[in-house]
Amino acid sequence: MKRLILLISILFLSLDMALAGQVPVPQKKEKSKVEQFMQDVSRMKSSEIDYAYISTGMFKQMFSMLDGDVEFSKGLGGIFSSMKSLRRFITTGSGGYRKLSLAMKPFLSGNDEVMGMELVTEKKEDDILMVIYSDNSNVLMIQDDGDLTMSVLFIVGLPYASFMKLMDVGVDFGF
Repeated sequence: MKRLILLISILFLSLDMALAGQVPVPQKKEKSKVEQFMQDVSRMKSSEIDYAYISTGMFKQMFSMLDGDVEFSKGLGGIFSSMKSLRRFITTGSGGYRKLSLAMKPFLSGNDEVMGMELVTEKKEDDILMVIYSDNSNVLMIQDDGDLTMSVLFIVGLPYASFMKLMDVGVDFGF
């Protein structure tokens, strides 16, 4: 009886090992250049830059808390659920402004494409520069008064069309 159990165990172990090489293991998607860049920017140390980060897990937790309490209109729930993370920076002093504007310089130079993202909007109104870059799944929005205040919003997992839909219905990302 012990031999039979041992033989069956060896058979299952062999079968398991043989199948392990055939079953695809899900690979973690590598971050894009701009995602890596923004992650590096988030590591900047300054008491004059307010930084906020919302991860995939935080989004899931927020939506599970809202389940049943809020009904999303016009498919907004699907848009929000596609978002993977959000990073937001706001300067609160001249030192923070200098650091953040230096870091964001590639996106403030007016280039049509930076790190795989295309320039969608660049306008100056009331001495405030507004720049929006986007690719097929990310949005980067920068507001710069050219002196003391800069706000940067980077959303992973949100195409530009979905971003505009959220803006049209009045979702405020702090701008």
